[in-house]
Amino acid sequence: MWAALRLALRLCARASPAGLRAYHGDSVASLGTQPDVGSALYQENYKQMKALVNQLHEQVERIKLGGGEKARALHISRGKLLPRERIDNLIDPGVECMIIANDATVKGGTYYPVTVKKQLRAQEIAMQNRLPCIYLVDSGGAYLPRQADVFADRDHFGRTFYNQAIMSSKNIAQVKAATGEEVSAEELGGADLHCRKSGVSDHYALDDHHALHLTRKVVRNLNYQKKLDVTIEPSEEPLFPADELYGIVGANLKRNFDVREVIARIVDGSRFTEFKAFYGDTLVTGIKPLEKHKT
Repeated sequence: MWAALRLALRLCARASPAGLRAYHGDSVASLGTQPDVGSALYQENYKQMKALVNQLHEQVERIKLGGGEKARALHISRGKLLPRERIDNLIDPGVECMIIANDATVKGGTYYPVTVKKQLRAQEIAMQNRLPCIYLVDSGGAYLPRQADVFADRDHFGRTFYNQAIMSSKNIAQVKAATGEEVSAEELGGADLHCRKSGVSDHYALDDHHALHLTRKVVRNLNYQKKLDVTIEPSEEPLFPADELYGIVGANLKRNFDVREVIARIVDGSRFTEFKAFYGDTLVTGIKPLEKHKT
């Protein structure tokens, strides 16, 4: 090992001063340069990327509408809250939780194959980080035209219940708020039956607001305190405005750009300690602080 280190030092000693300055420049505490915001390339990149970001924001806002105005109006007319309203009424700055909520305005909240993948991934994150799970259920079950795909492999719909059992065995709390009707007839599986006869449910909620109130009480009574596994330090803004990313990256994927300029506009204080700077020119690696966390 020492022989290899001495060889590396000799090679560095033979390198040109300019090369050494470039190497050490890559490894200093801060990155970034001031771009030429008046150049034609910067202006073109900025315009194209800004248009793409605006398009993305429009798509996100459209998705938030769920199944559309008609479906939302029908949902509200039944005295129900929309899924994001339920979450807004549930959360506060207290205990960190994983929340999984169905949107009944989209195909009755039924499960598509991608719905299963999203829920399984959420449960996986909860298990890895020991986060209590809260399920805001308003679903008609599997989407019948695609039920063969929903139950197709190892990571199918039934695995969500397997994950619940595993998390329960690890003392990770599981809270389920059934906010939608399972069937039309109360005696076939409504809240009264499950609270009085089957014993499946612990609490009887009169409406959405009452159900969320009960859920908050359950989480409060968990007496759950998560131990942080990371070092937290005061966060800092990057030295360069994030808005400049539009002009640096651009929409043309065939044009090269220095990814260090991107990093400089993302990480705290534009600080970045690069390693393996001479190895693998197509990949930049290093350690940086990001929103209080060193990663």
